[in-house]
Amino acid sequence: MEEKFWTGDQGTTRLCNGSEIGKDHARVEAYGAVDELNSYLGIVKTKAADKQISTLLHAVQHDLFVMGSDLATPLMFTKEIQRITKQDIKKLEQMIAQFESQLPPIAHFVVSGGMELAAHLHYARSLARNVERRVIVLHRVEEINKEILFYLNRLSYLFFVLSRVANVHAGTSEELWTQSV
Repeated sequence: MEEKFWTGDQGTTRLCNGSEIGKDHARVEAYGAVDELNSYLGIVKTKAADKQISTLLHAVQHDLFVMGSDLATPLMFTKEIQRITKQDIKKLEQMIAQFESQLPPIAHFVVSGGMELAAHLHYARSLARNVERRVIVLHRVEEINKEILFYLNRLSYLFFVLSRVANVHAGTSEELWTQSV
């Protein structure tokens, strides 16, 4: 039987430019968190009966693949690759505005939960915030595509808006958090 060659057994991985870094490097942590969020969105999509939300989540998954590749490829790498752009951010902002127009204003925090899709979207929001924090750690030590930071900030807010929309469409009341006196 032919022996299989495995990579990564020594705690390192190769980036798109061929360089090798530790699996605990901030860059790997960042694109690994993107992958985790992307995988979770696959679960969220299975709960989205609304075709518009499902289609949007699918498009976000494709953007997250671009983001993962963007983060795995240092900016100094000369080969042309697809990266997150201002246009990607603009698309998110347009979707936020479109969905937000369906919602009543709020003056308090919303307690995560409600119907199942809304709860999953709240969790996706918190995962997106985690990705953002990990990308910021990388940004502090290496130059990255700064559009990623803007995209992630909008993305977590989009998930918040979508969680509220899911509850409204299902006729489920949101629980607003008010500080106990």
